[in-house]
Amino acid sequence: MKKSDFKYPHLFAPIQLGNVLFRNRIFASPTGYQNLNGDGYLNDGAAAYYGRKAMGGAASVATFEGIVDGELGRGGATHIALDTPNIDRGISRIAYGISQYGAVATLELQHTGMFANRDLSFFGAEAKGIAYGPVECECAGRKIRPMTEEIIERTIQKYIDAALLAKKCGFGMVLVHAGHGWMLHQFLSPITNTRTDKWGGPDIENRSRLLLSIVDGIHKACGPVSPWKSA
Repeated sequence: MKKSDFKYPHLFAPIQLGNVLFRNRIFASPTGYQNLNGDGYLNDGAAAYYGRKAMGGAASVATFEGIVDGELGRGGATHIALDTPNIDRGISRIAYGISQYGAVATLELQHTGMFANRDLSFFGAEAKGIAYGPVECECAGRKIRPMTEEIIERTIQKYIDAALLAKKCGFGMVLVHAGHGWMLHQFLSPITNTRTDKWGGPDIENRSRLLLSIVDGIHKACGPVSPWKSA
């Protein structure tokens, strides 16, 4: 059988994106690691779990959803916040666990927006269960506060800091999660983002401004990335 006979003849061919070489076109989608200790840190089992996915032959292995803002962006106690002190030790082991098998380690960056701190609010800790979204609204019986300009700028910087951390720890790529109803999706949607300023409203350019500001900020701060192993 000739290569041209395959439906996807380039699937197993290497590809270079920027200055990072991927050994094929198979990217393993992000999956959460569930065997957590509950202390806000990743244990050694996480590195083994993602390393096994790299052993399977994928060119890139994406990891858990790393919450960029532990105070305002974490959905619950099991979410791993990337601004936790000394969190770099655990995620460095994961990056190495992936790259040692020839795959590019990818860290997913996440913020839950109006769904932040849900487990705290369920127990009546309203002061600690604060959540911010594009606009003031009510969600599951909770009052969601609108993101101010200051909080928006804080959020952009949190994403940039998380990407810099990923680069420092050996990840070759980050995945900015902007779907599934989380914070960036909330800003992109005309249903949940009815702001009247430059960050929202009927204009898609305004609704996408936050996402594009984050991506541009990451590019500017991180520059070219060279992981420990590319292929």
